Amino acid sequence: MFRNFANSYFMKPYWVFPSDGDNKININEYLYIRNKIYKNNNSIIMKLDSTHFEVKGDERVLPQTIHVNKNHISQTSKKQGREAQKRPILLAKPKISSTFSDVQINSKINLEMLFK
Repeated sequence: MFRNFANSYFMKPYWVFPSDGDNKININEYLYIRNKIYKNNNSIIMKLDSTHFEVKGDERVLPQTIHVNKNHISQTSKKQGREAQKRPILLAKPKISSTFSDVQINSKINLEMLFK
């Protein structure tokens, strides 16, 4: 499902849809991450551009799709319009996820990302 990316993340391409609401992924993917990767601990933290955010599961979201609150999308991405874009999304590994506080999740953290 996800492949290793650095020591702190897994990576997977997702169709990214800007939204006005919560950050959501497909409920089956959410449950897989929650039960198999996170072992039911911690909030599920993902990263797009330079922003970390918590995600929830939703049965209305298609697989390999993520609805991201437009406040978590960089200005560069916003200039490309509101249409869906296939983008690499990082999933914080559980040991990293547990270090985030609510303040950190909603603030921008600049870490270099290298994608193929």
